[in-house]
Amino acid sequence: AVVSTQSTGASGLMDEREKAVEAEKAAEKRHEEKVTQRQMNLDAKLHYPKDSFFKTLDSSVKKNSVFVKKLSTITEANRAKLTQDLNSLNLTKYIEEVVSAICTARLKMQDMNCAIHLCSLLHRRYSDFSTLLLKNLQQSLTNFGT
Repeated sequence: AVVSTQSTGASGLMDEREKAVEAEKAAEKRHEEKVTQRQMNLDAKLHYPKDSFFKTLDSSVKKNSVFVKKLSTITEANRAKLTQDLNSLNLTKYIEEVVSAICTARLKMQDMNCAIHLCSLLHRRYSDFSTLLLKNLQQSLTNFGT
């Protein structure tokens, strides 16, 4: 009985090592993705889309309004759909509403990565997004203390 316990213990130790190696690889991959995203955000000013790009996207009031509404409930579960919608819409005329919806969204900690992802995409596509976001966040924080 002692021998089988020791072999199970050794096997368990190998499983733990494999799990640790997998976790380390996953962490390295996440870090690499974050570094790539950061560089893309830093380079955004050099690569804003031309006006002709926006003409290829959907500018309908209805779809843009629905998207802005969806931003008030950002969750990791609807990340793929929000990203897909964002990539298909021309939000140029609605960027202030987009910023407002993001700033007033009730975010849980597990949904922050989704919110950051969407903000990164918006920052890379719309030159005025970051300025409006910063202004809106400053205003929200000022009002929060009163």
